[in-house]
Amino acid sequence: MQRLAMRWRSAILLPFLALAGVDIQAKGIVRGQVKGQIKDGQIENLNTDVKAKNLDVTGSALKGDRVKTSELAMNAAM
Repeated sequence: MQRLAMRWRSAILLPFLALAGVDIQAKGIVRGQVKGQIKDGQIENLNTDVKAKNLDVTGSALKGDRVKTSELAMNAAM
C-alpha cells in the first residue's frame, strides 16, 4: 500500500490541465490538498480540500459558462 499526498497552487495545475487537453483560463489563488492511498493499483480513501480566493475561470471546457467567486471552500471524499 502506498500513501498519496499532494498540495498544489493554481499556477502549477494549469500546465497539467493543458496537457490533458482541458482548455481553461483561470485567475485567482487556489490552494488544495489531496490525500489517499494506492492499494493493488486502485486509489482508495481519497480526500480533497480546495480553497480559492478571487477565482475567475473561463474557457471552452465550461461551454460558455464562467465560474467567478470571491471565496470558495470545497471538500470531497471517496
